Amino acid sequence: MRTCDSLRIDTDTLVVQPIFENALKTHIITTHGSYTSSFSQLELLNLACMRYFSTYEGRIQASRYQTSFHRKTPLLVAENGIFAFPTMSPLNAECMWIFNHSFKSKKHSDKSTILQYDNGVEIVVNASVHTIEKQRQRMIVMIYKQKSLGRLY
Repeated sequence: MRTCDSLRIDTDTLVVQPIFENALKTHIITTHGSYTSSFSQLELLNLACMRYFSTYEGRIQASRYQTSFHRKTPLLVAENGIFAFPTMSPLNAECMWIFNHSFKSKKHSDKSTILQYDNGVEIVVNASVHTIEKQRQRMIVMIYKQKSLGRLY
């Protein structure tokens, strides 16, 4: 069911990553476990955005407008604090999405990083420490802008 899979993307989501096993396309890692889905990452993100009355494409366009980040644009999934950033172009089949939780990044290899979360979870992602930190900073800028705009109303 589409809604069931997309409900896995919430404030507890840590990382959404591609998998290439039979009909399974996405691995969702949360603070309370791991799940798999037959839907692609972009399908799941779009369905999660639609739960909050928008679309993935609409949220990306708004993020680009507010931040001027036109490549590897961070995503505001929902105003209740669900933000994520891609490790590479979202059109790349190997793109991973990292959500706004506190983590430490440690070099795993030249092109991969280990994310260490406070709850002991460690996840290897396919991006350098430099890319992860740059993308995290871009997401923080977007979070700040979203919060500051929210105070105006």
